[in-house]
Amino acid sequence: MEELIQYPETTTGWILSGLLAVSTIYQLIYYITTGFVLRKKNKANNASATLPAVSVIICARNESENLKNHIPQIIKQKYPNFEVIVVNDSSSDDSDMILAQLKTQYPNLYYTTIPIDKKFVHTKKLAVNIGIKAAKNNLLLFTDADCMPASENWITEMVKGYNPDTTEIVLGYSPYQKEKGLLNLLIRYDAFWNGVQYLSMAANGHPFMGVGRNLLYTKSLFLKNNGFSKHIYLYSGDDDLFVNETANKQNTNIVTTADSQTISLAPATYLQWLNQKSRHLTTAPLYKFSHKLKLFAETLSRQLVWTLSILSIIISNFAIIGISALILKISLQLLSLKTAAKHLDAQKIYWAALLFDFILPFILGSLYIRNMFRSKQIKWK
Repeated sequence: MEELIQYPETTTGWILSGLLAVSTIYQLIYYITTGFVLRKKNKANNASATLPAVSVIICARNESENLKNHIPQIIKQKYPNFEVIVVNDSSSDDSDMILAQLKTQYPNLYYTTIPIDKKFVHTKKLAVNIGIKAAKNNLLLFTDADCMPASENWITEMVKGYNPDTTEIVLGYSPYQKEKGLLNLLIRYDAFWNGVQYLSMAANGHPFMGVGRNLLYTKSLFLKNNGFSKHIYLYSGDDDLFVNETANKQNTNIVTTADSQTISLAPATYLQWLNQKSRHLTTAPLYKFSHKLKLFAETLSRQLVWTLSILSIIISNFAIIGISALILKISLQLLSLKTAAKHLDAQKIYWAALLFDFILPFILGSLYIRNMFRSKQIKWK
């Protein structure tokens, strides 16, 4: 039996082992500053005696069944003063009829329809902009038609993260509904890992994105920023790019309690998920440089730890260093993600890191490269 070599024997081996050590240290620091920080209590606004009025905004295209199922759950929220605004964006199904029927039951439901116009192609941002302009209140809470509140206290919990003196943005969490199958597990883990990243970075004072499935910000902030004018040409960016442009340590808070979440329906097929991810990735090049650098460094260091560790084991060169680095990385990663999953009420989804931690960057990287050669952007619906 060949003996495992415990140290590099060549200059190249020392260089690779040094690179492995640096990458491992970066990974360890990254996980210490991600999942564990979510244990911090949300800075809820307990000073205000009255809850501010809220406008819940939903943009929908061909979502008649979801509107029928989810609007009543939103309307029945235990919150004293709120309105629900639905922008029916050029739907070809019976969404308009469903909304008309719901309106007769719920007086605080308002809706408008953008007619189909084959000569004019618009993005979701037009629908969001119409919803914001129609809102009576300064506090805007966004979700999607295929999302349902995790509890009847969703609005209340999200507003707890709002302080009228300092807060302009509240980032929420929106996991995907659990179903059978490996694809669903992949989609749920990807959303979980993204959530851990953007919530933890915000908790550390470096907010860089949010998701429109569960996001709160003020109308005054939107108007002050001139809406989506800086990236109006992109189909995506109504949530993450807007947050990336406007969020900072002082004006952003997170809320992660179980009752504050919205549950989303996962894409049904692999192709649907790939198209969704491709559309989301079109915004990444416009993130602030510091955010892009940190995200790239995490992905690169992760792949280096996996690649160099496995390579060292296969060729039996500085194998002990490779095995030790991989064990350290995986152990701290699982502990960090377990802490985050417990805080986010995400059960045991963190174990999926063992399956997808290495392959996800390759999937997303291939989609990013494919986007560079696309002549057309992917529409939101």
